[in-house]
Amino acid sequence: MIPDEHMEAFKQAVGGSELSKVGLIEVLSSSFKGKGVKKGEIKNTLETFAERRGLPGCEKKWVWKE
Repeated sequence: MIPDEHMEAFKQAVGGSELSKVGLIEVLSSSFKGKGVKKGEIKNTLETFAERRGLPGCEKKWVWKE
């Protein structure tokens, strides 16, 4: 998991994104690179707290799990 101090920025970066899981992890990895957050931590946090939602055949967006 990413550190608590970065969670709000993480939520804002994830919410509404139309990127694939792999693409989003890569973008987040480069965004948080200088903050000491590892790619594995980003992946685990994304899988735990967010999911892609959308209708079949339409663009899916990342949302925070409720």
